[in-house]
Amino acid sequence: MRKTTRRVALVGLAAIVLWVGLDLFGQRQFDLRDFDAVEVARLETDMWRSYYERRQVRLFLQLAGLLRTQFRLPFLRSHVVAFSAARAAFIFKDGSGRESYERALPALKNFYTAIRKASVTPFDPDKVAKLELEWWIVHRSRDKEALSRALAYLQAELFHLPAERFTDHGRLRAEAMLLRDARWESGMTESDWSTINGLLERSWQDLWTKVHAGSSPVFKGATPAKWNELFRPLPDHRRLAAFLLFRTDCRTTARNVSRTGDLMSRR
Repeated sequence: MRKTTRRVALVGLAAIVLWVGLDLFGQRQFDLRDFDAVEVARLETDMWRSYYERRQVRLFLQLAGLLRTQFRLPFLRSHVVAFSAARAAFIFKDGSGRESYERALPALKNFYTAIRKASVTPFDPDKVAKLELEWWIVHRSRDKEALSRALAYLQAELFHLPAERFTDHGRLRAEAMLLRDARWESGMTESDWSTINGLLERSWQDLWTKVHAGSSPVFKGATPAKWNELFRPLPDHRRLAAFLLFRTDCRTTARNVSRTGDLMSRR
């Protein structure tokens, strides 16, 4: 009986070790462009609340959830990588000058190095980590234009595209940040957080649209004349949504296309 129990325990232990090894070190790949803009906006809004309320454990768990749902990282690895990001965030939060802010850089580099290992999209983790830290620093100056540019530069480095393509993404995300800053002292309301979430939805939706532009044969060969020929029968605010339907190999296309049409119709 004891031998049987010991064998079962050893088999169970071996299975756990194997699972941990595969989780932490197994090959995983994902496409940085393949994300759900609506869900990213919701998660970012929640993480901002946790960060500014100094709820470190909650922020850590939210980051891990983001890494699992949007970056396809397995359970244990998502927590290890989230720890680096959360550590960087709170090192920075307690800083008071560039020298102290830069103490967050090693943790940011660890975070982006882990993302790069699983990403099919190549990027330089060190450069991206520095640009991430830079917009954190610029944010403290409350300069909307500089913050918008810093956010655009980050995406340009990640996706190897011109920073100008991400102008709207940067502007909308900066507006959300500065709204939070302006309302924080007087007290944030649920209405404020809802407005911030809406700005972030538009920001991430714009990013999704821009990184997929040119990814299908229709995008690559499109001209203004061809665009009108294909989509003239549609209402203006639905043309882009219809156009993105050609991107059928992305799992989140249907939801993102729907949101694109809805957001454009509000303008």
